Amino acid sequence: MSADPRLKTAKRRRLREAVARLGLPCHKCGLAIDYSGPWELDEIVARVHGGDPEDPANVAAAHVRCNRSAGGRLGNARRWGPRPQPVTSRTW
Repeated sequence: MSADPRLKTAKRRRLREAVARLGLPCHKCGLAIDYSGPWELDEIVARVHGGDPEDPANVAAAHVRCNRSAGGRLGNARRWGPRPQPVTSRTW
């Protein structure tokens, strides 16, 4: 990771934009997300468990409420339906 926080913020913003363009549902509950409103970029493997928050393969969209209720616990992804597709370098 970069020492310059501005570079980290720019990369995170590009990652959020790429995820929003995909228009995927919440990876926690499976319901549609209104990307014009509040939503969060969630790490599949939480930072506290060694996940990289800037890795496109480790992020997915989530409702604010879904993401906040899960915290940093492991095993909090939804248990039905297809897994979210990782954001690839081609999408951002």
